[in-house]
Amino acid sequence: MFKKLFGAKPEYKDLNALDSEYGKLFKTFQDTYELETIQIEGRELKFYDTKGEKPPLLIIPGSTGRADAWFLYLMELREHYRVVIVEIHEVEYVEVYCKLLAGLQEEILGIPAEVMGHAFGSALAQWYADLYPEQVSRLILLGGFANTGAVTKKTRSGYERSVFRLIKALEDIKFSGMQKTLYKQVIKGVDVAFVDDKPYWKAFYGNIMLDTSQRMLEYLNKLQLDFWKHVQKDRPDYAGDVVLIDAKTELDYKREEKNALFKRYETAARVTLNGSGNMFQVREIESIIKEMR
Repeated sequence: MFKKLFGAKPEYKDLNALDSEYGKLFKTFQDTYELETIQIEGRELKFYDTKGEKPPLLIIPGSTGRADAWFLYLMELREHYRVVIVEIHEVEYVEVYCKLLAGLQEEILGIPAEVMGHAFGSALAQWYADLYPEQVSRLILLGGFANTGAVTKKTRSGYERSVFRLIKALEDIKFSGMQKTLYKQVIKGVDVAFVDDKPYWKAFYGNIMLDTSQRMLEYLNKLQLDFWKHVQKDRPDYAGDVVLIDAKTELDYKREEKNALFKRYETAARVTLNGSGNMFQVREIESIIKEMR
């Protein structure tokens, strides 16, 4: 029955044992950078930082909120930027998280930064730019969405119910069962989104899912619930440069929250990449970096 539902039993993979250029790069990343911790008003914020005097780039991940999932961007962009990748961890209110980001930026950077967010990270990046526009020199949104007045109450309520059910499920059922389901979804996502080196990326993302704690998922879902409860302004306070980067999918482009983003930043530069899938930010990394530079 387990194999029928989940396929092969989820298990950690030895990434170093896989013959992959990505694996070698991840090993270099692990050997070079450590996950740092900073205290902001009694709360911890974890991040990677390439340091140096280059222009700063602050990256807010989506998915599980794990910073190490963005190692490719750090390794590819460190020649041009001081790359700081933050984790989304143990915060349940959007404005509180943005305040932590501002504290981190003030303490370790001290100057405005380009801010890039993916998926739910793009939603957080928008709020951050609205609240602290002086901290943001450019806003780059990958696979983003918005929660403005262009999103109907019905759609917004639907997302609230969905996220609330996930939070209750984490409280009421065995976490291991949900983790196996998420593991299966991630593996399927790699099959859809990636063309080359699928065994490595299945192992990489599979490991991340198995290493993501129940507490981390609970807080990430609480943060998303807070986001859907508050309607963003139809016009952002942030008036700087905005770049929207997305993969073309018919389903996405019919979503109210996707079109709300396009309406909100109707004068922004827009880049549409080939293919589809939530993991396009890895598959299309060369094209994305080209557009950023």
